[in-house]
Amino acid sequence: MTPRELLATGADELGASLTVGQADSLFLYLAELAKWNRKINLTAITGEQDTVIKHVLDSLSFLKGFSPDDGTRLLDMGSGAGFPAIPLKIAYPGIEVALV
Repeated sequence: MTPRELLATGADELGASLTVGQADSLFLYLAELAKWNRKINLTAITGEQDTVIKHVLDSLSFLKGFSPDDGTRLLDMGSGAGFPAIPLKIAYPGIEVALV
């Protein structure tokens, strides 16, 4: 299974149907993360499939107990490399997120 198929399948199972544009944005984010991770140690997880599973889908697992509506406000304390806030914002652009 390709990383894109893995993302689509996993997101659907978690209740987040991603558009092609949202998937593209998530992969752009992961590419930037990989680029900056070579300069600053942001994560030990580096393989594309592992980052999809252990970062993006783990971030979206938040949806198992919560369904964000437009205007929902989310505070991500100790965000580090932007997880889970950035994938959640990409999947639900109508929410407000603050990363600390």
